[in-house]
Amino acid sequence: MLSVNEALKLIKQHVTVLADEAVGLSDAIGRVLATDCHSTLDSPPYDKSMVDGYAIRSADLTESGGQFQILEEVIAGAVPTQSISQDTTTAIMTGAPIPKGADAVIMVEYSTRHPESPDVVVLNHDPVNAGTNILYQGTTLKVGDKVLQAGHAISPATVGLLAELGVSAPNVFRLANVAILSTGDELVPIDQQPGPGQIRNSNGPLLQSLVRNAGAVDRVLGVGRDNLDQLESLIQEGLNCEILVLSGGVSAGVKDLVPQALSNLGVKEIFHKVNLKPGKPLWFGIAESDDRKRLVFGLPGNPVSSMVCFLLFVVPAIRALHGGSFAPLSSMRATLTETFKQRGDRPTYYPGVMESSDDGIIVKPLRWKGSADQLTLTMANCLVCFPAGVGEFSASEDVSVFPLPW
Repeated sequence: MLSVNEALKLIKQHVTVLADEAVGLSDAIGRVLATDCHSTLDSPPYDKSMVDGYAIRSADLTESGGQFQILEEVIAGAVPTQSISQDTTTAIMTGAPIPKGADAVIMVEYSTRHPESPDVVVLNHDPVNAGTNILYQGTTLKVGDKVLQAGHAISPATVGLLAELGVSAPNVFRLANVAILSTGDELVPIDQQPGPGQIRNSNGPLLQSLVRNAGAVDRVLGVGRDNLDQLESLIQEGLNCEILVLSGGVSAGVKDLVPQALSNLGVKEIFHKVNLKPGKPLWFGIAESDDRKRLVFGLPGNPVSSMVCFLLFVVPAIRALHGGSFAPLSSMRATLTETFKQRGDRPTYYPGVMESSDDGIIVKPLRWKGSADQLTLTMANCLVCFPAGVGEFSASEDVSVFPLPW
């Protein structure tokens, strides 16, 4: 069987970034820029005051301060009409343009209006250097500067910067459409009481939420019964999307018909089964036609197995399709708070709770009852990876943990 890393390498070989599209700035959060972005202006566009105060010539301020004639008051959005000369000043607000002749701004907290002459101000401040409290034109950006590179993920801060530059519709990589198909005769809708041998289709809503959490667009195909004709019809519909995710039907049972249905439709198997727990039956393949490539993931039917495989293998593919890096689920080291006994001969991803302590990150494995135990999973904030070949892990031993991305 393939290791997790070997499986990821094979998936990566078949991921090609999607085409770009222009979207409104309000819809760009979380998207990835498809083109470089250059500045069309200087920022700030003029020399501006960084404080409320008085614009002066720095040479006019003596050891004992100075007394200045107020020429005018300039607020943000207004433009000075007079130049500063010896012992004159302009009252200026934060963000307002610096008047000609001035090379420093003294904060208003160091000023006192003359009691008999309201147009005279006394500045009680030591001498200052030229440039004090002034942000000069082009300090942050200059016309033509490359501001952002293609591949940059748009954050709220990026949105503000793009707005400053006048980019109302940035070019970003298109979002992947992900079709979701749950399979199995035993599945009933979530609003229906299960009968004998039946269970509710929890995988469908679970995978839909995982797709949305990964930033992709979901397309729910419903439930495919254990019938080749019906499965092939639904799979064919799902192959209209960049990714098709199926849950169930990929093990070795009599009714595990998904691999056969995919093969009948010309979907090429890349690998089947990965050395991990839960999630061993994972199936991955590609469908190619009309110069398009679709990725197909057959996930195990148990909900926790589906989720673990989705996080480990599908999320990196979605990120890469969106123009980001093909990066595995992020991990860190943490110290076990109690002894843990490993069962089985495969690397196990086990629900746990991690937190900070005075000695670093610590983690406690939860009392998980297997791949169908979704209740325990709701209490977890990470997956603890226990490597194969070790029967018992002692308290205070370091292990790898994967924070859950929500």
